[in-house]
Amino acid sequence: MQTNYRAALECAIETALCAGANLRKAFHGASHEGEDYDTPTEREIYRSLKTAFPDYGYHGEELHLVDSPGDEERHLWLVDPNDGTSSFQKGGRGASVSIALLRDGRPVLGVVYAYAAPDDNGDLFTWAEGLGPVQRNRQPVVGDAASLPKTILLSQDADKNPEANARLAAPHRYRAVASIAYRLALVAAGEALAAVSTNNPVGWDYAGGHALLLGAGLDLYNWEGQPIRYAADGNSGCGGRCYGGGGGDRRGVGHARLVRGAPAPG
Repeated sequence: MQTNYRAALECAIETALCAGANLRKAFHGASHEGEDYDTPTEREIYRSLKTAFPDYGYHGEELHLVDSPGDEERHLWLVDPNDGTSSFQKGGRGASVSIALLRDGRPVLGVVYAYAAPDDNGDLFTWAEGLGPVQRNRQPVVGDAASLPKTILLSQDADKNPEANARLAAPHRYRAVASIAYRLALVAAGEALAAVSTNNPVGWDYAGGHALLLGAGLDLYNWEGQPIRYAADGNSGCGGRCYGGGGGDRRGVGHARLVRGAPAPG
């Protein structure tokens, strides 16, 4: 019998919105560089998710593996409370709250909330298995792959080396966006061909965005072009570099080359 994830999705959405609202206040604070907002934010996320789903495991960037899965289907929350912290600390928009739910190592739910991008209204992306298409700001994403923007999303530092990144992205354009979770969400929503990270991301960084990609019929790949997988405890690696989008040539030809050679971290 397939699990119904409606309650889990609504809980994850409300949890992400609350966390994002608090981070947005901090973002507009007088000074936030050097302050640790991620740990207290994750404590609140953990409390919310575990109160609603006490049998599910929990693994987060700041709190690490707090609880192993206790249910038969081995559900595990995998959380990054503030993906893109360095950009957040410098006053850049695009950091995001990322919440994923794994079932026996496979993402079945994803919520990514870029709480201060593109403006203070934020940008919310959601999906869960069995509950229809990816949604952006509570509206279903409907798109045609043939009409996708010919854009590849790179890290916020990509503009520090524009000539090299433009050359590697050719014949497509590139766009700099903080947070790998947000970049993957934008790809799942049809705003770009692919998203790339070359800054050694791990499971909590990309799981929420990975779930959204799966909901859009896409996937996340390591630098060798193999689909990303997760251990039972949520641990996951990509060999230092990954890209999200379509396999082969379905969503453009530039992303694999970028993963192998892009100079900009992200």
